Amino acid sequence: MKIRGKYGKTGAISFEKGKINQEYSYIKRNINLLNPGKVIEEYINALFCFLWTIICSVKDMLLMYRDDIKKVLYRNMLKMNLAEKPNNLNKINENTKTKPSLSRKNAGNNWQNAQTTVSAHAKPGKKGCITKYIAIDCEMVGIGRYGQNDMLARVSLVNQKGEVLLDKFVKPIEPVTDYRTEVSGIRPHDIQNAENFLKVQHEVLKIIEGNILVGHSIAKDLSVLRIKHPHKNIRDTAKYRPLAKLVSRGGTPSLRTLSKSILGLDIQNGEHDSTEDARATMAIYNRVSAEWEKHIKRREQRHKSNHHKHGHGHGRKT
Repeated sequence: MKIRGKYGKTGAISFEKGKINQEYSYIKRNINLLNPGKVIEEYINALFCFLWTIICSVKDMLLMYRDDIKKVLYRNMLKMNLAEKPNNLNKINENTKTKPSLSRKNAGNNWQNAQTTVSAHAKPGKKGCITKYIAIDCEMVGIGRYGQNDMLARVSLVNQKGEVLLDKFVKPIEPVTDYRTEVSGIRPHDIQNAENFLKVQHEVLKIIEGNILVGHSIAKDLSVLRIKHPHKNIRDTAKYRPLAKLVSRGGTPSLRTLSKSILGLDIQNGEHDSTEDARATMAIYNRVSAEWEKHIKRREQRHKSNHHKHGHGHGRKT
């Protein structure tokens, strides 16, 4: 299609339709370039869209990995807290220095008459005062046909400062078939004339009543003592998940592993000492007590909130 202008007689100017459209677009772009305000506005809009896209992507990523981020942050915070607090148990055995122990294997057939280590018997002295937090640890011997069942042989209680509140050998109420000396450190003469089980049980109950009990795998200790303690007043270092994740990747950590990682102390090298173990457990709790108690309070608040909502949900209008 051709278009002739009014000056066609002299010059016959003709344009194709496509060429006119191209020239119109070119002129329009030139006009936009001549209008800097509009150009800047377009660039700002493009920049805003780009930034908004990045923000949305970051938000989606954080929501996707928020649980992992929380774990990492909490783990780093816990490590910082442990690094800031001084080691108060460098002298954990200051008052109970041990002589070289004579294990059953080294003692041979005369192991029953072997000399008892000094650490197995806490030194007599002034007892510490009862505090709100009390750590417990028990040593057990085996009963039953093959010695597979546990029986209390020694119990130790220490206060929050690590001072001994109670440390007693207990006379078993059933025949002992395995003294487990290599681990328990218990020998026949330790418990042959020891104190009555019920008497020691009563003393333990009197000390821990109304207080918070700290221990490692504390259910075993309470089981052999044949006592119960309110669940809300128990702090079990074997079941506190942040410690487990920090030390053993979520598995149940041993007291020896926790002591080495948290306190920098080597314990339970050979025969165990219930007083030493109780002190180590209390020291571990003291290191993480602030975060632990906050964790418990948050859990209680969530429980109360859920209970409150549940109660209102089933309520009826009158």
